[in-house]
Amino acid sequence: MVFNIYNSMISMKKAAVKMLINYEQNLFPSNIYIIY
Repeated sequence: MVFNIYNSMISMKKAAVKMLINYEQNLFPSNIYIIY
């Protein structure tokens, strides 16, 4: 059960990072290649 919670946290974190990258690309279209 703890492992499932950990996995869901990781997937949520990945989704949040992806949303942040999309948000920054929309703000600054010239900086398409943002490396995290």
